[in-house]
Amino acid sequence: NVINWFPDKQIPADILDRLAKYGTGLHNVIAKTTTGQKTRIQRKYRARVESLTEWMKEFGYTTVHSEFSVNYDIPCSFEPRGFRGTLDAVVQNREGELELWDYKSGKFYLRHELQLAAYKLGFTYTTGKFITRLQLIRPTKEGISFQEIPDRRDEFLNLLDWYYKIHERIATK
Repeated sequence: NVINWFPDKQIPADILDRLAKYGTGLHNVIAKTTTGQKTRIQRKYRARVESLTEWMKEFGYTTVHSEFSVNYDIPCSFEPRGFRGTLDAVVQNREGELELWDYKSGKFYLRHELQLAAYKLGFTYTTGKFITRLQLIRPTKEGISFQEIPDRRDEFLNLLDWYYKIHERIATK
């Protein structure tokens, strides 16, 4: 996975597994509740999900796409390179603009900016629709922590290009 090339620090595998399971569970509940699907919300997720849904109502956000898969070829160097992923949410704000959101249950890192740049490219390529804002969203028990991030499209494309170049060299040896 290109985005996970740069680990933030060494975390024991059992802790990473536990955190990943929690994050996946939270994502699943958010995906269902923000799209109007009925779902049982476990106590460990309830405060975060309620915090997010209330915040979305207060500021006029509606979910347009949730867990949207992208699979596309993008131009890098001299030939197209494949990329695929699943973005968390595309929401529409009060002004009718589309925003791409990535839900996080932990800290925000630079690799998340690259991830959203990739998803924005894929979403636009797949749908022809334009994303106006990229946001990292962390629902907490106390409220919502969010960060608008810059579009790191060029950095992502350069990283992807280098990733393929390195793997091509390894494969030819």
